[in-house]
Amino acid sequence: MKTPIQQLMTELNELHPNLLNVHTHGGREFVNTVHKYLAVEREHLINAVDKTIAGIKLDEDKSGFIAQDGQGYYKETYESDTTTNQG
Repeated sequence: MKTPIQQLMTELNELHPNLLNVHTHGGREFVNTVHKYLAVEREHLINAVDKTIAGIKLDEDKSGFIAQDGQGYYKETYESDTTTNQG
């Protein structure tokens, strides 16, 4: 699963690949700016999970619930997908 900003980057790369060209000054500025907001989005998602019931999920065998903090939720939900889609 991608975060909204990650999805935006994917779509922009498909529609306007020159916008994300890090070999140009404008492309580097744009990508650096987006990465700054990716960090903000990441923190917001983690904080939201830490403060809500969304941090509780079924355990592996679906026999009970286990607590999951925001950091764990973010890594499981978003980082596993982004590590394979970036680069």
